[in-house]
Amino acid sequence: MANIMKTVFKSKKSKIIAAAVLVAAVAGGTALFLRAQNAKIPEVTLTTASKGQLIKSVTITGDIEARSRSVISLSPASKVVDVLVQEGQRVNKGDVLAILDTSEFKSQLEQQRISLSNARSTLAYISGSSSEMDEASAWNAVGQAEIALDSAESNYDAAQRNLEDIQEFDDSTVRQAEIALDNAESNYRAAKKNLDYLEEQLEQAEHDLHSAQNAYDTAKMNYDAVKILYDSDPVTYSSQYFAAKEALENAEIAVKGAQATLASAQGIYDSGIISARQAVSNAENAVRSAEVTLSNAETKAESDYYAAEKAVSDAENAVRSAKLTLSNARNAASLVGDSTSEKITSQKNQIALLNSQIDYLSDKIEQGNLRANVDGVVTKMDATAGEYPGTGDEIVVDGAMEYLVAIDVSQYDSVSLAAGQKVIVTVKGLGKEYEGTVSEIGQLAEKSLTSTDQDPKVNVKISITNPDEDIKVGYESDAEIINPDEDIKVGYEADAEIIIEDKTDALQVSFEAVQSEAGTGKKYVYTVDSGNVARKTYIKTGIETDYNIEVLSGLTDGQKCISNPDKTITDGMKVREAGGNS
Repeated sequence: MANIMKTVFKSKKSKIIAAAVLVAAVAGGTALFLRAQNAKIPEVTLTTASKGQLIKSVTITGDIEARSRSVISLSPASKVVDVLVQEGQRVNKGDVLAILDTSEFKSQLEQQRISLSNARSTLAYISGSSSEMDEASAWNAVGQAEIALDSAESNYDAAQRNLEDIQEFDDSTVRQAEIALDNAESNYRAAKKNLDYLEEQLEQAEHDLHSAQNAYDTAKMNYDAVKILYDSDPVTYSSQYFAAKEALENAEIAVKGAQATLASAQGIYDSGIISARQAVSNAENAVRSAEVTLSNAETKAESDYYAAEKAVSDAENAVRSAKLTLSNARNAASLVGDSTSEKITSQKNQIALLNSQIDYLSDKIEQGNLRANVDGVVTKMDATAGEYPGTGDEIVVDGAMEYLVAIDVSQYDSVSLAAGQKVIVTVKGLGKEYEGTVSEIGQLAEKSLTSTDQDPKVNVKISITNPDEDIKVGYESDAEIINPDEDIKVGYEADAEIIIEDKTDALQVSFEAVQSEAGTGKKYVYTVDSGNVARKTYIKTGIETDYNIEVLSGLTDGQKCISNPDKTITDGMKVREAGGNS
């Protein structure tokens, strides 16, 4: 009996142990299965729809300009006698800035005034006497007129030669400026190409690492899944397990190789990017400088040619006038013996001609007083008393207290601009912000001839509405200088942030969360409910910025959405938040 009981007890104990082992195996398998299922739930990053200020703006760099400007080109042929102002000095419209040498015109004017006085005396004599005019006096006037004609023809020949010399010299200057611009543009293209190459190499290395890491993640997920199967049935899943393990090891080696390649590319990028960017910046500055030089050369050539051409025209008019004077003098001499009335008429004509010459010479003398055409500040003074100006020398007066920022806006941004829009202007180097408004939008879109950016650009003017206070106050002395260290100056670079739209209580989500449905173009987001289920939710959108999009309908304040969902996310899919437990 005792033996039978031992046998029965032993049999029950074996069953209990077997049952316990079976329960443990089932529990372990269930845990592994749950972990495998959980690993299949995609992990996402969530963002929250919230209300707040939403500003749509565009920021573009431009140059400070004066609203009005007076430019006086100085001729190398006209000596400067005196300079009455200096750079930085405030002047009023009509103020004399510098005086040119007009001594030759003054000498001629004095001679013409003497001739006029004699002509008037002769007219008085003829009018008051019936005697004939002295023949010797008449032919003496002819001799003087012949001398004047010779002098006028000589001046005309000199002016003609000067015109030819100026044209040849300025043509050479413009050609040299064009060559310099071509060289600067070539250097810019080379520097930009080198910079682009460094950035492309770094981007390629980052892309390769990202691809290797994705491959590793895929191999790791596959390995984990196969290992669960292998642990439950090593015989059946042996080949799949070792293949997955080898694939995981290879993926890990690929990641390390990509990391090394990226580190090498990063080192090359870090060591060369500063100098490459500086080279591009220097090349851009060189192109701008060459463009300015070419523009100045072309402007100077046009101004010089116009001045020289005008001198030829003036000399030609002087020859005609001298010929007319001579003709009148000969006619007057031939009229000796004619009636007194005819002599009086001839003498009156002579007086009228002399008055015309006096007016012409007076105008030429007045032109020697170089005057400001606007109220403003002298920003450039190339004239030096006692010296002849050089090629390209000029006097510039910029209108004070009224400043603009000139910017070139791409056609994609320009369609959103309108006159009167608010602008925040930041002048580089001053550490100051100024208020401004869009005051002028160009009617022509042009492509740059020098930049690699070939998008059509529209020129836009921004009016600065609150320039520095010390610019607005009056000036007690003609020689007072504007503070050169703090105030806005023409030519400064400035960033203009144009506020296109500004809403203070707009419901918004991150830009990456909003998707566009293929075919319909409808906007939607994936919201996540309390059960961590993704729901495709259609929305209507408003203004967009670089980071956020306004939601007009479809979402509520505080609702959670998936940020930047990939193509594997579908409506009704279970998801889990990155860093969360579910």
